[in-house]
Amino acid sequence: MIAVVVLVKFGEMLTPRSILVVFCTFIALNTGSQGAESQPAMIGQGADSVAARLHYPNTAKASKTEGAVQFYCEVGADGRTRHLRVLAESSWSALRYAVRNAVQQGRFISARVNGKPTSVVIGATVFFLMPKGQPTILVTMATADKTKAAAGRNYIQPQMLTSFDDLERKMYTWRSLVTQYSAFPSAEVMCNVDANGNLTGTKIVSESKANSGLGAVAIKACEGAKFVPALDNGKPVPGQFNLAVDFAMLVNPEEMAPGSHLKQREE
Repeated sequence: MIAVVVLVKFGEMLTPRSILVVFCTFIALNTGSQGAESQPAMIGQGADSVAARLHYPNTAKASKTEGAVQFYCEVGADGRTRHLRVLAESSWSALRYAVRNAVQQGRFISARVNGKPTSVVIGATVFFLMPKGQPTILVTMATADKTKAAAGRNYIQPQMLTSFDDLERKMYTWRSLVTQYSAFPSAEVMCNVDANGNLTGTKIVSESKANSGLGAVAIKACEGAKFVPALDNGKPVPGQFNLAVDFAMLVNPEEMAPGSHLKQREE
């Protein structure tokens, strides 16, 4: 697998004021057996890609606003996203909506295992920057390691080989571990993954209410997980994957009925 940084310019004309979009990602080339074993989901190019729909909002450009937006989602075998969660400094940020719309409407290059497209849960960060007044969008397929994400290096963090429905089933199964609920129940857990895609450890990073059991549920959902390993300049390396869960969004996949959240419904 050869790592290539993809530089794409967007704008009606390629002038110095055009928006520069930089994708710190990898293009998989058929150069060896390792690339055939696993390949992470990536942002590609083309009319239906996330790249084609990502733009720097006019209001943000006019005010020279910069910012970072993280997103977490499932990328299906068809390259479409499901169960998208977007996090920004302001929930009403124009940057947040620009990322949400691009990821919802666009398509990824799907992950592959042994040549077969498969579903993965991913995290990525979009940086909106104005170096020397030039609107620039930097997209990195990393959220757990903030240093690597901000540096814009040729790095993709591990991606969990699962569907969000499977994660929901596991969290719903372990819902009895939750002892306290908050108005906006959420938790973030960190997974350590070796260069072969095996889970080697987990820890709770944050909970909306400390010691509420929400983090414990998320950790249980990660037990036994397999990953597409992290890639640094095309080489599989140990890495970290963070799972940020908004429990208010969860439903029982077996019922798929409104209101069947993680918290047991009151009769």
